[in-house]
Amino acid sequence: MTGWYIRPNGVATVLGRVKEQVVGAGGLAGEAKKFGADVKGAALAAQSPVIAKALGEFLEGYGKTIGQMGTKTGSCVTGAVKATKAYLAADLEMAAEAQRNAVNAPAPRIRR
Repeated sequence: MTGWYIRPNGVATVLGRVKEQVVGAGGLAGEAKKFGADVKGAALAAQSPVIAKALGEFLEGYGKTIGQMGTKTGSCVTGAVKATKAYLAADLEMAAEAQRNAVNAPAPRIRR
C-alpha cells in the first residue's frame, strides 16, 4: 500500500449501515431478544424440567456470546470513528505544515 485515502462520507455510510444491522427490531439486538423469547417459549412448550433446564443453560451461555457480539461491534464502530478523526486531523496538520513550508521557502532568484 502506498498511501491512505479515507473518505469520511463513505465511512459514515458504512457505519450507518452497521448501526441498522445492530439496533432495532430487525437488527442484532432485536433478533437476540426474539431468540431469547423463542428459547424460553420452547422450554415451556417442552413441558419437561430436564429440557427446560438444558435450554436455560444453553441460553445463559449463548446469551453472553450474543452480548459480546454487540459489545465487539460497538468497539469496532468506535474505533473506526476515532481512526477517521485521527486521519482527518493528521491530514489537516500535514496541509498546514505544507503551507508553512511554502511560506518559509526561499524566494526564487530571478536573473535579469
